[in-house]
Amino acid sequence: MQEASAISESVKEEPKPEVTEEEPAISEPVKEELEPEESVATEKEPELKVFEEAPEEPELEDLTPPITGMELCRRYYEEYGRPMIAGKFHAYESRIAVGLVGKGSDCFGFDDVLSQDHDFGPRFVMWVTKKVYDEIGEELQEAYDKLPNQFLGVDRIETFHGKDRSGVMIIEEFYKNLLGFDLVGMLAHNHEDTASGKESLDTIKCWLSVQEYGLAAAVNGEVFRDDEGIFTQYRKLLSAYYPKAVWYRKVAQTCALFSQSGQYNLPRMRRRGQLVSAELAKAECAKQAMKLYYLLNRKYAPHDKWLYKGMPENPQMTLGEEGMENADVPKLVEQMSLLPADIAHEAALTTAVESLAVIFANELEKLNMVGKCDLYLDACTKELMTKSDALLTAIVANTPIVTALSLSIAKSEFEAFDKVQNEGGRASCQNNWPTFKVMRMSQYMTWTEDMLLQYLYEFKTNYANGRNMIEEKYARMMESTAPLEYARFANRLPEVSEAKKAIVEQIVALQVKWMEEFAAQYPNLAEDARTIHTAEDLPYDTSYETYLRGELRTYSDRMLEMYGRYIVAHAQEGKNVAREIMENTVQFYGYQDLASANAKSMQS
Repeated sequence: MQEASAISESVKEEPKPEVTEEEPAISEPVKEELEPEESVATEKEPELKVFEEAPEEPELEDLTPPITGMELCRRYYEEYGRPMIAGKFHAYESRIAVGLVGKGSDCFGFDDVLSQDHDFGPRFVMWVTKKVYDEIGEELQEAYDKLPNQFLGVDRIETFHGKDRSGVMIIEEFYKNLLGFDLVGMLAHNHEDTASGKESLDTIKCWLSVQEYGLAAAVNGEVFRDDEGIFTQYRKLLSAYYPKAVWYRKVAQTCALFSQSGQYNLPRMRRRGQLVSAELAKAECAKQAMKLYYLLNRKYAPHDKWLYKGMPENPQMTLGEEGMENADVPKLVEQMSLLPADIAHEAALTTAVESLAVIFANELEKLNMVGKCDLYLDACTKELMTKSDALLTAIVANTPIVTALSLSIAKSEFEAFDKVQNEGGRASCQNNWPTFKVMRMSQYMTWTEDMLLQYLYEFKTNYANGRNMIEEKYARMMESTAPLEYARFANRLPEVSEAKKAIVEQIVALQVKWMEEFAAQYPNLAEDARTIHTAEDLPYDTSYETYLRGELRTYSDRMLEMYGRYIVAHAQEGKNVAREIMENTVQFYGYQDLASANAKSMQS
C-alpha cells in the first residue's frame, strides 16, 4: 500500500519534462502543454477583496419530484403503451422491445423538478429490427403519437434537441445515434466466434473513438420488455466494458491528465500568483479524478454535469490510513473542489490531491494493471501504454491474446538467450529456436493475461536497462551445478532476500510434487524431460527443481507475488501446472493428448 505521507516529496521534486500540444498518437497518452515558467513568472493577477467571513449558505430548496421520470414512464407504458401494442400490433408484440434508455436525466435516474422543463414527461421507446420497421414502423409511430401527452399530472415537453428520445426506432440506428459508430454491429459480429479469443482491430479503433458519455447513455435506464432479446443482447455486449487494450489506454491518458493538472500545473500556477489558471488546473484535476474513478470501477462516465452525482460506490477505494478510513474519492473530490486554489489553502488542497493519488496508485496495483505504481501517476503511463501495445500487437496478428503474448515473451527471451556467454562456448540450444519456442510457450500459455503482461513488461524493461534475466537465471542455477564457479560471481547478482527465498522454496516444493505426480502417470514422457530433483544435478544436466528455483529468483517481488497466487489457486482447485505445461508441449508436436504422446514415446 502507498502512504500519503510519502507523496509530499514526489510533489515537491523537480518538475517533470514538459510536453507538446500535438494530437496524441495511438501509442501515446493524452498530454497537455505545460507553459514555460519564465514566460509568466513575473505576472500577477489583480488582488481581489474578499469577505472576512463567508456569508451563510442559503438553505437549498427540495427538488425531489413526487414521482421519478423512470417510474412515470414505466407506469405510462403499462397504462397506455402495452394495451396499444397488444391491441393494434398483436402479431408483432413479441418483436417490439420497450423501455426508456439513452439521453436524459430520467434515463440515469438523476431527474428532479428542474428536469421537467424540457424533454421530459410520460414517454417510452419502442425498438425494432429493420425488417419490422419496414413492415409496421410508420403505423406504430402514428399509434404512439395518438397516446395522451399528459399522465399523472405531468405534461410531455419535447424540444428540437430531444425529439429522438421516444417513439419507434430501429435497434441498430438507436445505438449508432448514441455512439456515433456502428459499434454494436461490430461487437455482434465478433461475438459469433467467442471461442477464438480474438478482437477486431476495427472494433478497437471504434472503441477508442466513441465518447464515453455515449456509452453511459447506451447502457442506462430500463428495458420494460424485450421478448426477442436483440436490444438487450447489444446492451450486454456494451456493458461488458472496454476491451483491456482500450481500458489500459484510457486509464493511462487519465492518469497523465490528473498528474499534469493537479500534481504539476496547480502548484506551479499557485506559486506564480496565477489564481485563475490555478482554479482551472484544480477543476481539471477534479474532473480527471472522477473519470479515473469510473475507469477503475469499470463503469462508463456520464456527461460532465453528472460526473459527481453518478460516481459508483466502492468502500474499498479509500485512503485506509488511521483516522482517514472514510477519505474516499467522492469526498476528496468534493473537498478539493470547494477549497480555493490560493496560498492560504495550499496544504489542505495538496493533501487532497496527494490522497487521491495514493488511492489510485493502490487500486492500479490491486487490479494488476501496474507492478509498482509511482505516486506521480503520469509515471505509470509508460507501463500501461506498453501493455496496451502488447495487446494491440496480438489483435493485429489476429491471434488469441494468451498465445500472442506467450510468443512475444519467447521471442524476447530467445534474443536475450542469444547473448548469454557460456564458459564452454556457445551451447547448441542457443541456435535451436523451434525447440526453445515450444518449451517456453508451453509454460507461458498456462498463465493469465495479467501475468503475461507483467512479465513481458518487466523482462523487456530489464533487458533494455542492461539486465539479462536469462543469463541471470543460468548463473543462479550454477549454485547447484557448479558451486565453485558460482561463488566467484555470486556477489555480483541482484540480492535475493531470505523472505523471498522462502516464498520461492514453497512454490518449488509444490511444483516438484506436481512433476513427480506427472512422471508417475506418464513415465515415458518424463524420461524425455529434465530430471526432477536438485540432488540429481550434474554439471551439464540441470534438474527441473534447480531450473525452476533459478528462474523464480529472477522475478521481481510483484511478479513473484502474482506467480505465487497463480500456483496457490491451482493447488486449491486440484490442478497440476506440470501436467498443463506438458499438455501444451505434446500438442505443439502434433499429439492429440498426453496418453497418445506417452504411448508413442514408449514405442520409440
